Amino acid sequence: MAPYEDFKELYHQRWSVETEFDRLKNIHEIENFSGRKKICIEQDFYAKILTYNMTMALKQDGERFMTRLISKNKTRRYQINTSTALSLFKDIL
Repeated sequence: MAPYEDFKELYHQRWSVETEFDRLKNIHEIENFSGRKKICIEQDFYAKILTYNMTMALKQDGERFMTRLISKNKTRRYQINTSTALSLFKDIL
């Protein structure tokens, strides 16, 4: 059996994955489809994954930019709200 520290690290790694799945299901509504046919479901699924990936890439770039801009004088780390970013990105599309 692995020591406590190994389980602690595995749980920490798993938590970030679970958080992303939660966002996909509850914020991005990846399980809601516009049709019943296989092609409609696939199209909706891939469109939502693409939108999600593009949003996360823009979010990461924005956070890196803010870190460079702000962190010279501050000790805080600023983060962009993922739910808001997804909502705004969907509105733009």
